[in-house]
Amino acid sequence: MRIGITDCYNEDKFKPYVDWMQSIEPGLEIETLSAPQKNAGRVAHVNGLILTGGGDVHPRYYGKQDDIRKTTGVNESRDEFEFEAIERALDAEIPIFGVCRGMQVMNVYLGGTLHTDLPSDGFEEHSSSTGPANQHPISIQPHSLLHAIARTSERAVNSHHHQAVNQPGKGLMVSA
Repeated sequence: MRIGITDCYNEDKFKPYVDWMQSIEPGLEIETLSAPQKNAGRVAHVNGLILTGGGDVHPRYYGKQDDIRKTTGVNESRDEFEFEAIERALDAEIPIFGVCRGMQVMNVYLGGTLHTDLPSDGFEEHSSSTGPANQHPISIQPHSLLHAIARTSERAVNSHHHQAVNQPGKGLMVSA
């Protein structure tokens, strides 16, 4: 089995994705997908795609170009590369798992919007500290795939982000 993982351009942050997947499946092959390598076509050779965390999606992609001053770590070449990788995965019916920014970029690709900056949109920021201090409860929707996997309606999760989905994109639902 081969999994494509998008490059987050930081080895210390990328390695845990690889370690996590290989702890589940020791023989798993990893395909690093990145804008500098221009290798989105490699999506056709993987069984699943993981979109990693990282900097913010440029707000112009969801109609809030004036919010650019509220963002950090924007990389438009990464945005466009990941849009292409998502399109290729969807066309080939390859499963996609988005982590933090990955979920956000997938939402934007599918026509959804983001809260560009949680505090200025009236929400608590989830990036002020690390570890248990960022832990908070979530409610899992009973008829979601997440509920079927987690077998519970409530969990505690750690969050480290200052953006979040505002309006879900086409075909997406809020699971928790």
